[in-house]
Amino acid sequence: MKEFVKVGNIITPQSQGLEYELEAGRCYYLKYDKYEDKSFLLRDGELTLPKKIYGGTGLEERILKSFNSSNKSVGVLLEGLKGSGKTLFSKVLAKKSGLPIIIVDEEYPVQRAVEFFAKIEQPICLLFDELEKNTYFWKTDKLLKLLDGVQPGPKKLTIMTCNSINNLDDNLKNRCSRIRYYIHYDGLSLSSIQEIVNDVIENESNKIGLADKIFNSVKTKSYDNIISICKEINIFPDMLFEDIMSIMNIDGNYNSIQSNHDNSDNNINVNKIINDMEVAVKDIGTNKLNND
Repeated sequence: MKEFVKVGNIITPQSQGLEYELEAGRCYYLKYDKYEDKSFLLRDGELTLPKKIYGGTGLEERILKSFNSSNKSVGVLLEGLKGSGKTLFSKVLAKKSGLPIIIVDEEYPVQRAVEFFAKIEQPICLLFDELEKNTYFWKTDKLLKLLDGVQPGPKKLTIMTCNSINNLDDNLKNRCSRIRYYIHYDGLSLSSIQEIVNDVIENESNKIGLADKIFNSVKTKSYDNIISICKEINIFPDMLFEDIMSIMNIDGNYNSIQSNHDNSDNNINVNKIINDMEVAVKDIGTNKLNND
């Protein structure tokens, strides 16, 4: 093979390496070499998913049916509470797509993406995780060219996650040609919490009413928080729910209290102390009047 190639009057070194086609289901990281001023893909393994996925909605089937029935790209934006399942859903959707999965590196300048993908023809799945936290490299106004499909390039299933859409470019909103599906996450549903309780809690008696108690008292209903609560209850099965939550790093509208078991020798009855003080004050006042 010759060492150089000539296009017009431009002569450049011949690229070295083997011909390669992106593999279905394989993950690749899209990176940028600022010294060479070029984009490249770093081959990685496959997306790993937990054995049990709680709160399945079936929305991935709808999105993929839309994508597969059209010759156009489809954008998906997942927004909401951190830890509520956005990234997990994006992985499930990407894996079920059966496409090569390209994860955009957090330091990849997105304005380079249009030029890079113009050279690719096979359909791909593109992932941007926590979009609004990387506004330096992922300027959302630069995403418009990548999403609108005007520039040459492959058919793309582009999946993006963010905690809030407020910091995103307004041109990304209400534009189905760029983002066809928008899914908001407020936290785990009661049915999802009940699934976790049934799977994780070891003592059957501790399962009774626990899902409702968690749903009504815990503010941030994320997978991490709910599973952590259940594991804590497994370790301390005889402890009251309020006592369990009193020192956990989870905001809620439960009371942080000292142990209030009736048989505790160290239990302090605050109401009784206040009542005894009021009686003592009245006695002092009565005695003073009698003496006067």
